[in-house]
Amino acid sequence: YVTARLFTPFGPYDNNVRMIPYVITSLINGINPVINKPNSGRDFIFIEDVAKIFYELTRHPEISESRSTFNR
Repeated sequence: YVTARLFTPFGPYDNNVRMIPYVITSLINGINPVINKPNSGRDFIFIEDVAKIFYELTRHPEISESRSTFNR
């Protein structure tokens, strides 16, 4: 088995209140985005990268046999 722990995926169709679309939409509209906790750590990953990772995990049975955990 393999455990893939995803933290903050983002991409198309995200709700505009989520951080990445909120910041982008604010900047496009000339508004300074307000970040409530600017010093908190975030680990973002683009959803297409998530799909590629899952695809690659299915192509390599030796990874599955290793009983590994991947943090992305």
